[in-house]
Amino acid sequence: MKGWNAMHRWFQKPSQTNSRMKTKLKLHLLLLALVSLAGFARAQGTAFSYQGRLDDGGLPATGLYDFTFHMFNVDAAGIALAGPLPLNAVPVTNGLFNVVLDFGPGIFTGPARWLEITVRTNGVGVPDVLAPRTPLLPTPYSSFAGQAAGVVNGSVTANQLNVGAPPTAGQFLSYDGGNFLWSDPGVAVGNIWSLNGSSAYYNAGNVGIGIANPQERLTIAGVTSFNSGLKVTGNASGGTGIAIENTSSGGHKYDLLSGGAGTGVGVGGFGIWDETAGSYRLAIDSGGNIGIGTAVPTAGYRLEVVGATILRPGNGTIQYGSPNGEIGMSITPTAGNRADLRFNGSTLKLVASYGVGPPPAEFGISISTNGYVGIGKASPSFKLDVLSDTTTAIVGRSTVASGIGVYGESSQYNGVRGLAHNANHGAVVGVHDGGGIAVYGTGATGVQGDSSSVGGYGGYFRNTAGGIALGVQGTARVGVLQITGGADLAEPFKMSHEHIVKGSVVVIDEEHPGQLKLSGKSYDQRVAGIVSGANGVNPGISLQQEGVLEGGQNVSLSGRVYVQADTANGSIKPGDLLTTSDTPGHAMKVTDHGRAQGAVLGKAMSGLKDGRGMVLVLVTLQ
Repeated sequence: MKGWNAMHRWFQKPSQTNSRMKTKLKLHLLLLALVSLAGFARAQGTAFSYQGRLDDGGLPATGLYDFTFHMFNVDAAGIALAGPLPLNAVPVTNGLFNVVLDFGPGIFTGPARWLEITVRTNGVGVPDVLAPRTPLLPTPYSSFAGQAAGVVNGSVTANQLNVGAPPTAGQFLSYDGGNFLWSDPGVAVGNIWSLNGSSAYYNAGNVGIGIANPQERLTIAGVTSFNSGLKVTGNASGGTGIAIENTSSGGHKYDLLSGGAGTGVGVGGFGIWDETAGSYRLAIDSGGNIGIGTAVPTAGYRLEVVGATILRPGNGTIQYGSPNGEIGMSITPTAGNRADLRFNGSTLKLVASYGVGPPPAEFGISISTNGYVGIGKASPSFKLDVLSDTTTAIVGRSTVASGIGVYGESSQYNGVRGLAHNANHGAVVGVHDGGGIAVYGTGATGVQGDSSSVGGYGGYFRNTAGGIALGVQGTARVGVLQITGGADLAEPFKMSHEHIVKGSVVVIDEEHPGQLKLSGKSYDQRVAGIVSGANGVNPGISLQQEGVLEGGQNVSLSGRVYVQADTANGSIKPGDLLTTSDTPGHAMKVTDHGRAQGAVLGKAMSGLKDGRGMVLVLVTLQ
């Protein structure tokens, strides 16, 4: 920019100086000297002050200007050592400006330096480079600073420190209270550490890291996370770890080992190694499985214990191993009491006894691999196999409603005995979903149930598949028989025609003795009854004799059932007598009482105004 003039330019042209310029020059040198001296005395970092004068068009500049500074090691050309360092909107008053420059460490290392400046009016135009570059020269006190510190040309000599000889490799500078000394590691004045060859040691007291009053030989305090305390790292196939040794035990030593490829626990594992025994006491593999007595726990098992191991909770013991020659565990809380959990490959046993030695298998529960459960039997033969030395094979006490499928057989007294203590709860509850027998009892008392509550059930049996809920071989004796599953007395009959609809009226088939067929005429004196089961009303009692009179469809002989009816003889009202009609399998109202003698089905209990439909009838054959 034509017309710019900076202070360093009138340094180069003495003919332009006057008394006023000389006064400014002296002021400038004094300021630089003071700034350099203060920086040396107080060690304020790498920043320094630069003051200059700027003329604009031959006159002292006033206003805001943008400056950019570069540092060079030559007075022209070359490559900048540092910068650019831009300083925008610098105030200039009567040509004078003052800025603070900081090019960072490592710039002033001894050789000469030149400052290159570009300038422009604040935010206007392209900056112009001021030439020539400004040399940066030391002030008198900064020149003296190197000699005062005893350092010349970046070296340290014995004379400069007054210690008699230069330091040897590895020595460090120390102070004994009156002089600086070159000292060896471990033997410096006031140093508590000592050397044994290349090893350092300390045996005078406790050591604290992060704590001023350690109570142990080594205390690490102020640990903020699991990974900020003591950490031992390494990269060896033999693993990395910490050794713990007690010399009073004859040199017995354990190693906490982070496993590598050359260790028993493998890469990513962790182990406790007993160097005296030469084996792993505890191992954790990379998958998180734990082994006790083995370095390689079996995959898929979170905990594997190898060898005879004993735990002692309280005064008792828990022993894992081979109780009674089988795989399992023994629990012995006190002398003489013992319980075992055993498995011999085919049967799991839970046994307990009081006495010396292992309890026998008959003193507990056994479960075989085929799903059989034995109580008091080491080898069960049924889904539930109970061996009893009392008169009752199974005693059940019910306090809540539940269903239990039970098979009980006793050659002496009670096959199954139950005691119910709450109303509506069954002492013996049998449920069979496969159409078989839910409860079957033989003996003097095959199945016995007692209830101590009014409304309770001594025994409750249900078959969800339509089979037999309760089977009694012999005579069944009851005080009061209450039937809740049906409303009529029925007997199964074979039919001349298959699949006669429930609720149909049937008559005696003269051509097939002992069989019935569908009715087909009115006032038929061969009427035999109504096929039971229409509208969900099932037989309450079904009469039959196995091997003689069995099979066929249940026909209601007495009680309440639904019958198919029509109104050919008029509307049906409750109380009307019903007989057969000309409509096959249907009943109608009796209007001719002479013809109805011997052909009455029963009395209607519901009505039918017109057409055909179901009518509830009280069966009373006449």
